[in-house]
Amino acid sequence: MISESGLEFFTSQVALTRPDVVSVIPQPERMPFYDKSSKLCHHTFDQLLVHVGGSRTAVAVKPYDGVIQTGFRETLSIIAGQLSKSFADRVCLVTDRSFTRVQIFNAAMFVDF
Repeated sequence: MISESGLEFFTSQVALTRPDVVSVIPQPERMPFYDKSSKLCHHTFDQLLVHVGGSRTAVAVKPYDGVIQTGFRETLSIIAGQLSKSFADRVCLVTDRSFTRVQIFNAAMFVDF
């Protein structure tokens, strides 16, 4: 699994322990969206989870402090509202506060086995 950060790697490890996740696609294609001032922008999700049954979740992985400082939740909400259903059915934000060290350790052990 290729990851740009430790947080992305941990997120993929935790995702792979879920029985409803078939695969984790790192850094899927970038998605166009219009920001609140109607400017064309692009966003690349950190991961795309493919679930049993074919549904998909686009995952943004960000440090919690950066999410708060930049107002990323609002941006992600705008992106989610414009996201093509052919790309993903839902959007999820994961931060360093989304799981504990124990969950990360257990997920890594599970995936290793």
